[in-house]
Parts: sequence; C-alpha cells; structure tokens
Amino acid sequence: MLYQCAATVKAKEEVAPFIYRFVFTLKDPPLISFTPGQYILLQIPDGFRQYSISSAPSESTRIETMVDVTPMGPGSRYLLQLKEGGVVNFRAPIGVFTLKENHRPKILLATGTGIAPLKSMILHIAQQQPVPDLYLFWGLRRKKDVYFTSLWSEINAKHPNFSYHICLSRERMDEPHYFNGHMQECITSSITPEVAAQADWYLCGRPIVVESLVTFIQQQYTVPKDRFFHEKYT
Repeated sequence: MLYQCAATVKAKEEVAPFIYRFVFTLKDPPLISFTPGQYILLQIPDGFRQYSISSAPSESTRIETMVDVTPMGPGSRYLLQLKEGGVVNFRAPIGVFTLKENHRPKILLATGTGIAPLKSMILHIAQQQPVPDLYLFWGLRRKKDVYFTSLWSEINAKHPNFSYHICLSRERMDEPHYFNGHMQECITSSITPEVAAQADWYLCGRPIVVESLVTFIQQQYTVPKDRFFHEKYT
C-alpha cells in the first residue's frame, strides 16, 4: 500500500562528513508498513527526491534515512535547512529492491550511503529465528567516513554468523573488521565458492560500481543470475 505521509523531524545529525541521518516520526498516518530495501519519495519545493529507508520495518511509527549532501542539489539544500520539530511530507513505501524471505545466506555489498537499505535488511534479519548466515561488505574511502560501527558490533555479538567488513580504499587501518583495499579483494578472501553459489547477493551504490561488482562476482564465482538484487543510486 502506498501512503501519503506527514511526519515530524525527530532527529537530524551529521554522522560523518557531509553524511546526515534523519529520523521522521509519522503523524498522518501514525504508522506504515514497508519491506526492507524500499524508499520514500520526499516532497521538496520543486518536486520529489528518493531516499532509502534505513530503519527496520518493526519501527513502524518512524522512518530513518541517510543522506549524502555533497551534491548540494535541491534535495540536499531542502534537508539541510530542516529543523527538529519541522514537518515533512513524503510518499512511501516505493521500490522493488526488497529483501527475499528465505533461509539462504545473504551477502550485502554497499558503497557510501548505499548502506541505508542494507541496514534496514540487516536489522530485520537480526530479529528472525534462526538468523541465516549474513555477510556485509561496505566500501568507503577513509576511517572518518565510517559510521554505524557500534550497531554492527552489537549485532555481531548477538549473532556470530553476522560478519561485517569495512573496506577502506584510501587509508590503512589495523583493526578488526577493517580491510585495507578494494571490496573485491575482501570478498574473495572471505567468501568461499560454496557460500557464493548458495547465497542471495544484494548490492547498492553508484551504478558503475554496482555493475563492476556484479561482473567481478560472476567472473570469480558460479552464481545464478536470479540471485543478484541491485539498487543503483544516481
């Protein structure tokens, strides 16, 4: 069901340079249902902008989203001027990049704020019993670009079959869960051919990155085409 929503800005915080976390508390309707991976169409003065939902479906009275304001387009400028307590309007939920409910291993690949819909998926999966094997690979440039580390650590402590790898392309970090280099190298050092063939693969990031990752995975492993699920940010 598609809702026309009015919501209050509950939280606005810069979690990394130019990366903002927004939380919208629903007013009308007071709650909505959605599938992990879907997005909202936020109404701004000149139209609508698409932002993935990063919160879990169980949090039905609020919507969280992550925004990279670097482009400083109309959407970024609108969001930056918002104050806590202000009112926003959006349509939701929208999108077919959704989590498939099955017990296959899940391998999630994100770059930048492509982490948003995958976070929603991880939170939802972590509430299941049993939790399937779950692997997160997140590509960023430097340590200062990283956020959500306490969340990943908390989920990993509760569910050891959730593993996360933060791949830094432009800085070296000698700490657990960090990988120095590109995501492709981290994937091949962490995922066996057996797991790769059994798993569902979810990818979210810039189109050129998603396309190159799919090509790389198909070259390295035997993965059926229907096991790839993509979201490409434009």
